[in-house]
Amino acid sequence: TDIATNVLFSYKINKQISFNSGYLNYITQQNTLEHGIQSYITPDSVNLYYSVWDYHTITHTLTNYFTFHFNTGKFKHQFLVGFDYIKSSVNLNQEYYEQPDIFGVGSGIVGTFSLKHPKYSASPIDKYKLSDYESDATGVEAHTLT
Repeated sequence: TDIATNVLFSYKINKQISFNSGYLNYITQQNTLEHGIQSYITPDSVNLYYSVWDYHTITHTLTNYFTFHFNTGKFKHQFLVGFDYIKSSVNLNQEYYEQPDIFGVGSGIVGTFSLKHPKYSASPIDKYKLSDYESDATGVEAHTLT
């Protein structure tokens, strides 16, 4: 769920100068359950992870700026000066699950999948156990299928 509120104000001081102000409030709430690629076993087979995460953010942004219009000879110019204030709070709760009896304690692995010969079977997620595995997104190496 995403909710955004935006309030804008603009005041023309004179023909050449204007003041603008804006406020943005952005709220995100995500509750996700997902299977994904944890690592490669071989170039055509992967280990799968299962993750449950709740992601909640609130962001406040305040923008204030002046706009100046002026000419130098035949050229028209617009000069902008101002500042932005941004404050965000993030609450991330992410848990990884595994099947320690099959893949070992701390593995973070819940299953395997063949990329060449895929078979889609329903995994009973109630059999997964909470893991102390920490994900490293940079750990997945690229392989070419042949």
